[in-house]
Amino acid sequence: MSEPGIRITARKIAVGREIPESVPEERVSLYRWLGQRLTGTEVATPTTERTVYVRPEELYSPMSESRDYLARALPADEGPHLLIVDMGDNPYQLLGEPLLYDVARLTGEWFKAHPQRLLVITVPIMPPESSTFWIELRSLESADGPSRLLLVLANDGRCEVIHGQGPDPGRVFATEYKGLRARLAPERSPLSAKIVRRLGHYGVSRRRPGDFCRRYFFHVENAVPEISRLAGSWLERVIVPWAAAEDTKLFLLSRDDQMGLHEAIAGIAAARGCGFGRCDREGRIFDATGTRPLHADEIDGTVVPFFSVVDRTRTYEGIVDTLRGQDIRLAPRAWAVLITDSSSQLTLAKSSLPVYSEASRERSMKRREDCEQCAIGLPHTDPLRDRGHTLRSYDVWDIFLRSRWGSEKNTPPPFGHRFHYAPDLESVFAEHGNWLATKIMSLFEMLGVPPGVVIVCPDEPPIKTLVARLSDLMGDRPMVITIPGEVLDHRTDPEHDETQMVLDKAHGQLWQKQLSHLKGRGDPVVLLDEFRASGTTARTMVDVLDHWGIEPRAYVPVIDFSEEQDLDGLPVHSLYRIRAARSTR
Repeated sequence: MSEPGIRITARKIAVGREIPESVPEERVSLYRWLGQRLTGTEVATPTTERTVYVRPEELYSPMSESRDYLARALPADEGPHLLIVDMGDNPYQLLGEPLLYDVARLTGEWFKAHPQRLLVITVPIMPPESSTFWIELRSLESADGPSRLLLVLANDGRCEVIHGQGPDPGRVFATEYKGLRARLAPERSPLSAKIVRRLGHYGVSRRRPGDFCRRYFFHVENAVPEISRLAGSWLERVIVPWAAAEDTKLFLLSRDDQMGLHEAIAGIAAARGCGFGRCDREGRIFDATGTRPLHADEIDGTVVPFFSVVDRTRTYEGIVDTLRGQDIRLAPRAWAVLITDSSSQLTLAKSSLPVYSEASRERSMKRREDCEQCAIGLPHTDPLRDRGHTLRSYDVWDIFLRSRWGSEKNTPPPFGHRFHYAPDLESVFAEHGNWLATKIMSLFEMLGVPPGVVIVCPDEPPIKTLVARLSDLMGDRPMVITIPGEVLDHRTDPEHDETQMVLDKAHGQLWQKQLSHLKGRGDPVVLLDEFRASGTTARTMVDVLDHWGIEPRAYVPVIDFSEEQDLDGLPVHSLYRIRAARSTR
């Protein structure tokens, strides 16, 4: 059977990431379906190569003519050819005008260079009419060639035909495309992955200093997308129908000692055209900046309160009473990200202003006289200033002594020395990974490492568990390269025959393609590991990177058993340091 006449080349563009990855078969099937529906004929199997990545700093570089990241990926052959430029997986706000303009300009030039070319650009949502994206594309409306097709396709199935005959009218195409696209969409991180339980020594209330202590403090600063989605859905489902029946406007009020909730609720208010304000712990209302007090006569509409964390019924009811005392009309319900006392959940649901929470966590109190940390004289931790990257000894050993212990599983060659008795760090990272990840994020901030950092680590379950938590909190921004154990089993001196044989055997694996892609780019690279004892694994990772001409900025072991402050000149920033050594037996 002869190959179908129309070829398809698809180029998937991801903003904010830098390391190539293969395009999965399911997405290739979507491209083929799209080609067949748009052309009405059989098409060749799409050619996808690898994802085209665009770093945020590239979007705003003044040297726009030097941006060849997409130009290099355009097909150059002649004959009937469909090019699909897939940007649909990106949040629209990350695309930006510079990238939209470049995509329209570069693909438009490709489109008009041959009369048998077809072009489809997919976007998360349609850009506004004022976008230069449309100006560039609509300059091609009069292009020659009756068989040409140029259209823009949004994830909801909306289609803007610039040239040629678009898909079949009606809802059939849009519904099918929307469904296929939704099945391929990246899974959203659940709220639970973004709630951080920080260990420390926290006083319960400024009103009653020292009466009680708590072991944990919860924060939701990294959960803005999840909060926006969940709070917005609740508002639409519960409050908006009520407001329509009452014929009242809405004013959204955020109560948050942190910042995650403020940002999310402000975005929801802006999208709906609602008023927005902030509420302090006393129940006083301020403007969106949190600096100017608002009086009841300045609030146009019914107030809908949103809380980040609700600790105690008494505190919550006090805020509600204060709001009502200001002659402010309240909506029939309030919303909270988290309630930290399950026994209060039922009480709060039956409150004078019932509150619905998306999650609950236990944060039990201890009287000061019963608190072990008070007994040994540890000061209280300020939850708003606890931003350091190092770990307290009390926290580390409290975690270790509550975890499983056994023989160390992953040990570096050639001697195979191991800890005969060590905590199971995989289970530790599974339970406390979010908190440890925030420590690493604080370290990155201290070092001036940008969000697009590249993390290189061993391909081992414990550290991969921690890296997964880090990716959740950073919105998948850290690029992760995992080096297999069979490679780390050798000191990779490039001139050593055995080493070269190991690298040759691994040729073509994803981690090698990733390192090859980074060569010469100057991206910030950090090595991450669970332990440093002898330093053999770390030195091997450094050798592997050196083989590709990549110089890491730092080495970050979670637990450091070495007294050395560097690794052969590479700065070492450990989360916790303790003097110890592996057994030599």
